[in-house]
Amino acid sequence: MALRVWFVIALILPALIALQIVSAIPQPSPHCSEGYRPGVVMDLDWGGEVVACVETFNPRRYLPSTVIPPLWKRLVDATVLNPFIYGLLALHLVIALIIYTPVTIFWVFIGFPLATMRAYYSAIAAWDEFGARRALIRRRLFPGKTTSTQEFQSESNNLGSAFFVPESAAAALREAALRQSGTVAALGFFGDGPLSWTTDKHVLILASSRSGKGVSLIIPNLLTYPGGVFVLDPKGENARATLRQRGAFGPVAVLDPWDVARLPPASQTARRGFNPLAALLDDPDRMPTAAALAGALVIGQDDHWNNAARLLLRGILLHVLTSPVYEGRRDLVTLRGLLMGTAPADLFAAMRANPAAGGLVQQCGEGFASTPDVELGSIVSAARVQTMFLDDPALQNALREQGNGIDFGQWRDDVPLSVFVCLPAPYMQTFSRWLRLVVTAALNSLTTRQHRLQRAVQFHLDELATLGRLEAVETAIGLAAGYGVQVWSVFQDLGQIRDLYRARAPSFWSNAGIRAVFNLQDVETAEYVSRLAGTTTVQVYSSQRSAIGLIGGGTSAPTARPLVLPDEVMMRYAKGTLLVLLDGISPIEARRVPYYENPNLRGLWDDPR
Repeated sequence: MALRVWFVIALILPALIALQIVSAIPQPSPHCSEGYRPGVVMDLDWGGEVVACVETFNPRRYLPSTVIPPLWKRLVDATVLNPFIYGLLALHLVIALIIYTPVTIFWVFIGFPLATMRAYYSAIAAWDEFGARRALIRRRLFPGKTTSTQEFQSESNNLGSAFFVPESAAAALREAALRQSGTVAALGFFGDGPLSWTTDKHVLILASSRSGKGVSLIIPNLLTYPGGVFVLDPKGENARATLRQRGAFGPVAVLDPWDVARLPPASQTARRGFNPLAALLDDPDRMPTAAALAGALVIGQDDHWNNAARLLLRGILLHVLTSPVYEGRRDLVTLRGLLMGTAPADLFAAMRANPAAGGLVQQCGEGFASTPDVELGSIVSAARVQTMFLDDPALQNALREQGNGIDFGQWRDDVPLSVFVCLPAPYMQTFSRWLRLVVTAALNSLTTRQHRLQRAVQFHLDELATLGRLEAVETAIGLAAGYGVQVWSVFQDLGQIRDLYRARAPSFWSNAGIRAVFNLQDVETAEYVSRLAGTTTVQVYSSQRSAIGLIGGGTSAPTARPLVLPDEVMMRYAKGTLLVLLDGISPIEARRVPYYENPNLRGLWDDPR
């Protein structure tokens, strides 16, 4: 408060001095006697004037002249000869010395350094928060440094060390990917070129429906990966866009009972059927494989009726495979006919007479023949309901035993077979058992024993949640390198995985070497991704100001902050970008580029419209 008063005084004093000087200047007009007025004016050479008083009614009569000095002379007389002015000037000088001298000393030696330090710490805080210092030091100032995978790992810090890989390190990241072993996955664009990573583990994609998973991730990989692939293609778009390029890599089979893909006439030869029982004819492990197929046919809780229905279906399936009566028609259409058109007693009698499969068919027939009629009726009814989808004529044509069916065993011989499975969206719920059957058969062809494949087979399982819980997928996710399988599991959020796979749900995340997240609509999943992305350390600057707002100070302290907040996970990666989390690598913010805008894929794809 006192400082404010001193400043007010220092500003008022010069104004008082100026006012006093102006008021002390004498008036320039002369004083004429009564009956006279100023009339005759004559300028003098030195700047003054001569004024004569003229009689009001007789201009020819005038009094002696009065000399008026110029303004500068009157100003000098008013100031030099005025002692009060000297007093004001002296007072102002004293006050100026008292006020201005310490203020000047303060700003020169204290205020200016404080302001400089405050600007410095503010710049450092912003620098640290946005990662510019790390990018400049690591990629700009030392460009000749040898780069390894460790360069993109977390740096030590007090409160958190997570950071995004800078785009300036894109070239070094691509070099590191070449030194990895496993299967190459295209993940969009990063920096000045495409982003890909090599891993022998699985791939997890978390994105909501209609978010561009196919055009930005699945199709680009189908156009570039030379190994075998298995693709769930509900709309047939993947098959139409990539059929020509996949044909350059190896044989192509499109399993499309309802002609969803609408392949051109020249590509109709790629349409195939699939008889899951054909692969079991020469399979030494036919019993566990038959059990897996029976499990895929039955959806629901593991209660008594469903478990009994699985046992019954497994027995009938093995009976159809081994009995000479069914030569030439060993398929699921025959199994459905036995369930619907044969009396249970006659069926079980025929099974009791079949000693094949180590006596398992015989045991199954005897066991169900001795089951009470009421219980047996419920079991048979459950099996009939679960296999009701086999009555569809289009599906029966695809399931019947035929010479041009898909043979998943080609993968074991390192044949890069490409398989597209098409199912219309309205049919997903009704024929999900068929999809489960196909996926189970494809996975079991590789996961029943280890195979030394030159390239792993990629399983692109889009909308995997619509198939329900699949033991074959659960088993494949838990397998590491050596089985020749890389599962690309696609879910809308983590809740879908947890609802289906319960305690095994974390395996989908932990066993994935690549995790791609974008366009999330689930808060819980966004919070989980935020925690997994890690915590970083930022500098938080706090400042203080005095009462008059001129003198200030501040402090800077490190503070922990999530590298990416849950709301940022949902908003930042909604359109055109994705968050990529790799094993042992800091998070990467990549760009999603549709295959039809990717210059590297020009000429490889066909218009799927």
